[in-house]
Amino acid sequence: MPIVAFCWKLDMIRVFLNRAVAVEDEHTRLFDAGCAEGDSEGEPAYEKAGDILIAYQEIVVRAAMHELNALVEHELKHLASSLLAEDEVSQSPRLDRRKACCIIERRYPKLLESLPGYSQVEHVRNLVNAYKHNEGLKREEHPFLRESYELRWKDALDCVDAVEAFLRALPGSRSHL
Repeated sequence: MPIVAFCWKLDMIRVFLNRAVAVEDEHTRLFDAGCAEGDSEGEPAYEKAGDILIAYQEIVVRAAMHELNALVEHELKHLASSLLAEDEVSQSPRLDRRKACCIIERRYPKLLESLPGYSQVEHVRNLVNAYKHNEGLKREEHPFLRESYELRWKDALDCVDAVEAFLRALPGSRSHL
């Protein structure tokens, strides 16, 4: 029986994303006005404000993606632990996401890939790992043709919806939340 209690965590992430874009300060005012005044280094103030706003958006989206990934990992680990017998849990080493997925797939073959939102959940995991380990670069075979993940506010909101659909579809009772 899927749980509904994790929805408040997803709502907090949505609020965080929406508040971050709704902020109005000197940077947004300068950028919106297209002010042509330069700063001490000769760069127009609105260009500098635009750079700051883009960097700010990337930080916000990255934080939201980390939270989404952590929530999915928590739920997968909890589900896997509930599938193991008590003695297996106490004897098993630290349960990571990969091991949790293997345990779940043993009980429910091909389940995870068939759940709604799975591809975006994997996208979130890949994006988070790319920023954590590889400065945001996607893993590719050719070292000179590397591209990085883009961090967009709208994509992050879509990922929140996908994670919600994925978590709602997970089997089992998760009354601990």
